[in-house]
Amino acid sequence: MNRDWQALIHRPHLAKDSRFLRRMAINIKQLHHDAKKTQFQGNLPMLAKQVAHFLSTPLGAPFVAKETLVQAAYLFSEQEPKESDLSAMLGEFAYYGARYPMQLLSPFN
Repeated sequence: MNRDWQALIHRPHLAKDSRFLRRMAINIKQLHHDAKKTQFQGNLPMLAKQVAHFLSTPLGAPFVAKETLVQAAYLFSEQEPKESDLSAMLGEFAYYGARYPMQLLSPFN
């Protein structure tokens, strides 16, 4: 997943690529599930809590998001891929990620 985030930052056009978006939607949902499960029973409960919080909380900086990454991932299959909420959010990540990588990608480092 970290590799996909890095690829997005270096190649912002991926935010409009249907295959990449589909993979990200699946990965976000799976990561959220794993983090929620691990935060109560795993070896890394603090990291799992951070990841779950990051995926399930709307961002307020450096850009404002109306919904969470998890919500956008679940809505992805109901929307036109290139016009989806996930595409818009990942486009913002690509734009701001190069400027604020530590803030945006800290849960994945």
